[in-house]
Amino acid sequence: MSNPSHESEAPLREARNVRSNEARRLRAALAPGDGTHILEIVGDPGAGKTHLLDGFAEDARKDGYRTLRGFGSEADQRTPLRALTRAVDERLVRDTAPRLPPAQTETVERIWAAAGAGDTEGLRAALARHDPAANLLALRALLERLAQDRPTLLVLDDFHWADLDTAELVDHLIRHPVGARLVIVLAHRNRQATEWLRGTGLRATLFHGVQRGTVERLELDALTTEQSAALLGRPANSPALRALHRDSHGIPQYLLALAHRKEREFLLELVHGEIQPLTRDEFAVAEAGSVVGLRFDVEALAAVSGLSLTRACTAAGGLLRRDLFRRVDSLAVLAFRHPLVGDAIYAGVDPCQRRTAHRLALAHQPKLGGPMAVRARHVAASLIVRDPGDLTILTRGAEEILRQDPETAVEWLQAALRSTEDPAERSEVLLLTARAQWSCGRPYEARAAFVPWPISANWPPPRAAGSRWPGALSSTASPGGPARRSSRWRTPWPTRPPCPDPNGPGC
Repeated sequence: MSNPSHESEAPLREARNVRSNEARRLRAALAPGDGTHILEIVGDPGAGKTHLLDGFAEDARKDGYRTLRGFGSEADQRTPLRALTRAVDERLVRDTAPRLPPAQTETVERIWAAAGAGDTEGLRAALARHDPAANLLALRALLERLAQDRPTLLVLDDFHWADLDTAELVDHLIRHPVGARLVIVLAHRNRQATEWLRGTGLRATLFHGVQRGTVERLELDALTTEQSAALLGRPANSPALRALHRDSHGIPQYLLALAHRKEREFLLELVHGEIQPLTRDEFAVAEAGSVVGLRFDVEALAAVSGLSLTRACTAAGGLLRRDLFRRVDSLAVLAFRHPLVGDAIYAGVDPCQRRTAHRLALAHQPKLGGPMAVRARHVAASLIVRDPGDLTILTRGAEEILRQDPETAVEWLQAALRSTEDPAERSEVLLLTARAQWSCGRPYEARAAFVPWPISANWPPPRAAGSRWPGALSSTASPGGPARRSSRWRTPWPTRPPCPDPNGPGC
């Protein structure tokens, strides 16, 4: 993963919308006309659904639309009509309801009075006074009256968490549209909504609506490289931009988080909010996954979390339904929906628990396979508990990633130095450390890696003997770039500053 700089801390919450095609399709829904227009916006977390809706709602207000916005939430999912009553203000209902038939006026006023008071039982009682069909007709009549008074836009965001009563009303409105101008927008995460909609008839109604043309579906795909460049204000042909685009999977929120520290902090808060409702087992398994790394199976999650295989499997299923975990392939291998989500959860793991968990993950890693660098990550994070094989894992892991990620290689090699006191072993690690520092573009630090060696000792080190210094280093990579032979290798080795104590170490 790229290591972006943080030079720009612009308020990217107001970044201009780069989804111009989707914005135009939404804008077309505001064209003059009668009847109900249903729009379904589908996208992964962070794809830009809410940001797109913000611009659409502003356009609607400018065109004279009454804009009503509500959203679903897991905490309110068992509260009847919560998404709708959150969108339609009680004062607006009090002004409009008296113009409905008396029975419908009573139903509507009772519903909003109970919802405004936060009285869930009173809300259920108001709905129980009439059969469900009559309640749907009353709510439909209210929305139709609002739309007759003024073109109305009803936005229901995070609809994958909407309550079932609001879902039934939307289903009813698709099948029985009102005659006045009413635009309804449903925005949801497709993976979570698919699981939730199984318990309702809305899933089939939306599908058939798309087939008949009564529902318009907008899928927010991954950004193109050009869109990513426009969002970050960087050249599209920049290698750094292409690396950010690749690592973000084209998801705007992840792209911004990789490029800007404040956006990453914002994502951290979002993920922490997302994991708050998890059960104890789900939380333990999520933390275990963040320790294991990019990919894991249920056995690894059980081993690291300390849960039985059955409990770990059940918890992993819950995390899949929440779209925190995703299946990687048919071999039951799992991963977080994006590495940044795992990083956010890992940041909250207790440091002492983290060290133990990394040792458990290391013990299970041979079953998962993968490069030595994966094991090196576990060793480096758990050196408080040492093992004779740690040095080999750390050095081999560092060699594997030295070209792609020399910074991490330096960290692992420094950990390797702490794991051994043997002079011969340390000499090998020190040479590799110098190569990694050189690859990071730090030639002085590369030379400083050998300061612990007495000047009168066997110099140059064995693997550097016979080679022109710093040729042993330059064979790996150049400072700040890939290995290549050029005049830069003939640059004189930097001189050390004067020693404050001529008799001190390394002087």
